[in-house]
Amino acid sequence: MNGLWQIWSREPTPESVNVFKQYIALAEEAGVKDRLFAIGNKIMDKDDRIYLVDEIGDKLIGWLPHDAKLRKARQQGRGLATLPTRSKAELAQIAETIRQNRADPDEQLRKLYLMHQRFAAQDFTMAKHGDLTSQIDRAKSTN
Repeated sequence: MNGLWQIWSREPTPESVNVFKQYIALAEEAGVKDRLFAIGNKIMDKDDRIYLVDEIGDKLIGWLPHDAKLRKARQQGRGLATLPTRSKAELAQIAETIRQNRADPDEQLRKLYLMHQRFAAQDFTMAKHGDLTSQIDRAKSTN
């Protein structure tokens, strides 16, 4: 697949939505807002979907239901092959959305590095997680 995306799995909670909104602001500064999307995760009902649509809007490109059987299957190493049919259909739709929105991979990678540097440099990130700037190859971030 051409182009880089940043896709976040978001639960239908205020905390999760707020973190995503922080990344949207950083992505906008870095020029990659068009490449940042969310997938609703652990969706239990229609209200969860409505909440994420209301809070995230067109950045929400799909959702997956809360599924205890899937979690157990993953814990046992069985993974995605055990997805329910509705989840497989949702993942297929998400994959198609990604395929339809391609970008120059080198330019997008440079922008994503920039976004990471800005996030890592924020005081609250440094205080909570320490220096995260070494997580990326500095040579690639300046290309």
